[in-house]
Amino acid sequence: MRRRRILLAALLWLLATSLDALSSLLFCKCIVFNATQGVFQTPNFPRPVPKGNCFLFHFAAPPHHTVRLRFDTFELEKRQTRCVDYVRLFEKTVDGEIDDDSPHDGEYCGDEVSSEYALWMTPLQITPNALFVSSGNHLLVHVNVEIGGENRGFRGHFKFVPNDKYEMNAIELSPCEFTANTFRGNLFSPRAPYYYPSSTVYSYHVPPRRGHVTRLRLVFLEFPHGSCDSHFLRISEIKPKRFRDKLCFNSAPPYEILSANGFLIEFYAGDNSEARSRGFQIEYDYFEDSAPLGAHLLGPLDLFDAPSESPMPFLHVWHSLVLLPAILYPSISSDSDSHSGCPVRIISPTSSDATINKTGNLSTWDLFRDQPLPRPSKCQIIFVGSGHERVQVSFLRFNLFSPLGFNSTQRVEGSRTLSGARKWDLRQWAKLEEHMIPFLRLPKNPIKEVLLYFFSENGYGCEERDHLTAHVLVGTRMSRIDDFCADRTPPQLMSSKNLLTVDYVLKPTAPDDEKPFGFFLKYQFRTDLGLSEMYAKRDESKSCQFIFNSTKRSSGNLWSPNHPGLYPRNINCNYIFHGAATQVVAIHFEYFDVEGFQQCEDSTQSDYVLFSNYQTHDRTNRRYCGRSRPSASIVSEHNYFRMMFKSNDIFEATGFYAHYQFITPKSSQTNRVKLTSSDAPAALAWTPFLYLLILLGLL
Repeated sequence: MRRRRILLAALLWLLATSLDALSSLLFCKCIVFNATQGVFQTPNFPRPVPKGNCFLFHFAAPPHHTVRLRFDTFELEKRQTRCVDYVRLFEKTVDGEIDDDSPHDGEYCGDEVSSEYALWMTPLQITPNALFVSSGNHLLVHVNVEIGGENRGFRGHFKFVPNDKYEMNAIELSPCEFTANTFRGNLFSPRAPYYYPSSTVYSYHVPPRRGHVTRLRLVFLEFPHGSCDSHFLRISEIKPKRFRDKLCFNSAPPYEILSANGFLIEFYAGDNSEARSRGFQIEYDYFEDSAPLGAHLLGPLDLFDAPSESPMPFLHVWHSLVLLPAILYPSISSDSDSHSGCPVRIISPTSSDATINKTGNLSTWDLFRDQPLPRPSKCQIIFVGSGHERVQVSFLRFNLFSPLGFNSTQRVEGSRTLSGARKWDLRQWAKLEEHMIPFLRLPKNPIKEVLLYFFSENGYGCEERDHLTAHVLVGTRMSRIDDFCADRTPPQLMSSKNLLTVDYVLKPTAPDDEKPFGFFLKYQFRTDLGLSEMYAKRDESKSCQFIFNSTKRSSGNLWSPNHPGLYPRNINCNYIFHGAATQVVAIHFEYFDVEGFQQCEDSTQSDYVLFSNYQTHDRTNRRYCGRSRPSASIVSEHNYFRMMFKSNDIFEATGFYAHYQFITPKSSQTNRVKLTSSDAPAALAWTPFLYLLILLGLL
């Protein structure tokens, strides 16, 4: 009798353990979802899920489709040492069939997939509003409830998406390398919309097209949080190759970048096994560059053609006047309403640790979503860097309200005027006259002190409508950079010291419609003046000194601080070149816009570029300023060469961009260039390379 009892107990135990093992899948209730989209939830949601239940949700999409899930609410028994009540996701099943040995792609319990809990960003959680995505056309969700309790279960949405929405408009040149082949299309991270693979590098070429400007728009980006060193997009121009931007986890739409030189997009991916980020989508297109400068972006009254020597049509050179003190500091009515969120202070972390994020985004839609700014009012945004940091601000979207009758305004002057307004090269007057409105014509013999302020009917400056005013700290005073209004995207700005302010001014007149007016900007706290991508050695003992050594790089590019934006005021930068004993260095400018005129003397308060063959100051050499780049290549006499760039505290411009190359002249060549104060070109025994450079300058 006792033996039978022992055998019976053993059999019952075996049966119980077997049933327990089988109940995970074989005895689960299966629910199939085959509609194109809909809602899924635990039974009787939001009532608690009874214990002892097992469900298998099978999302079966048609072939060539992807399943996307989003949990709106998720509440199961919290994790102890392991999940007892849980949801397991199977994303990579080929035919929609799984068994007890099939590996799952994620296990969740508690409230680990809810938006609130996901902010903690542990490996078992997802970011807010993130999607679960299948790699094929099947996705299975295994729900096991043993404890139940008062937990409500979950509710979410699903959608079947055709895979052709994620087909790139590009040709695969080689493994991991693609080139765009249409006038408009999309580029995706590998395996999109599924999670991209770990430890990989992909390249995407968007080649330049003659007579067209290339535009890139960021549609979607999802990289692991805090992963800027290992997961990022590096965007460069193709011809000539020049770094433009780096997009990390904190980059977000709207983002747009333009160039006539094409783009190379390099995608660097680190370990994505835990974060399971979905990568990016970038939209590209081409538009003709036959319209006046900026007409595609800035509106119909941008009448100036780009300078013929400019290789970068995307640069919008900002020439605005400083007219009167009343315009310099527009007054705000004393009865303006205040806003509890103003002023906005953004202060850089004091630590020098490179892992600390010193980049961020800011938009009026986020700042004033809960409490809109009243009219009239003024809200100041203050950016404060630490130590020797400078503040860099880039506007990714800009569209401020302008009442009817207010049109875009151009302000132009012949050279300096009044208390030192910005210059306009007199050689641009003839070109300007071609685009003037019919009733206004330039004088035949314009003099330096002529001020021309032209506008269309009822047009006024920014001070009479909603606008943005930027100020920087110069010495001990705040100095105004400019006013920006309407849909004219401001240039990239950089502070002279560690302080930059932006005043957002709203006038009494409000828009009639619900169009979302405002701006979206990206800010960075930088110590490199935007010059680190030149790959030159920085002299840390100087505020702005970079050393180019031929043993490191025989050729490369250089540019002004913050290029292609406005360079900061009170800059004194040295670009020093060291070649081998028999080498000289040649510098060829592709773009040049340095505030100044005439011979750039100190009396004209001009910024300038100066070259020297010696370590001491060479007063015999010519200064360069204005908007006319040096037509010929600048070549050193010896293997040492120094280029100096100096700006004062009055105005700023968009600076310069140049190529350099170390070359070895023929042994018979003894007459090398000597830069003089004369406008005539110096004598030079030309090498074939120098002939090539001068031909490039003439094209």
